[in-house]
Amino acid sequence: MLYTAYSDKCNCKFIYIHFDFRIGNNSKILDDFNLAGVIPSEVVRKEAAIFSEACTKFEKSSSMSSISLKGSFTLLLASILSYYSDEYHLIDNYKCNSFTCVRLNSIKRKDIAKLTILQPVFQYAANNIHKQIKIDDLSASVNMSEKYFISYFKSALGITPGNYITQLKMNKARDYLYQKRYSIKEIANLLGYSDQYTFSKAFKKYFNVPPSKFI
Repeated sequence: MLYTAYSDKCNCKFIYIHFDFRIGNNSKILDDFNLAGVIPSEVVRKEAAIFSEACTKFEKSSSMSSISLKGSFTLLLASILSYYSDEYHLIDNYKCNSFTCVRLNSIKRKDIAKLTILQPVFQYAANNIHKQIKIDDLSASVNMSEKYFISYFKSALGITPGNYITQLKMNKARDYLYQKRYSIKEIANLLGYSDQYTFSKAFKKYFNVPPSKFI
């Protein structure tokens, strides 16, 4: 679904796209890419122009416009993903299975060596996602002091251990909501939150929408 937005303070136009991107039955293709951010315009200048033209045709309901829109968007997305892949190495967290696959911030190649040491941390977090995970438990899994661990973790991943745990729990919460098998209260319990209110507050802060209105 395509829609546009305009600023009332300057001559600026935005194009928004809601899309379902998957390969086969795998709907988590983009989970490991941290795509929130700004990239140089020259990286996607050609693809963006093609996409913009397709959007204009789609808005006018031109013949075959929906196919052109999907094709041009795929081309644009491929260029963006290629840019991130070239600039960063994205971690395969223990084969990225359904329980441990989380969206990590892009990780610079020079920091890859540190991640080997942090693997017990990832495993501990995945195995204990149903609990309230404490930073000192994570640091103990790699025999580091809590203060040094926080610094080491952030230098390797670009985020704090607390943010990592939040990402892990929020991605799992999103999966639970998509399944439509659990109530919000049950999801809160499954993810180690003390109550439904605390979980809903954390979810809204992360996704900018409460879990009751996510789907």
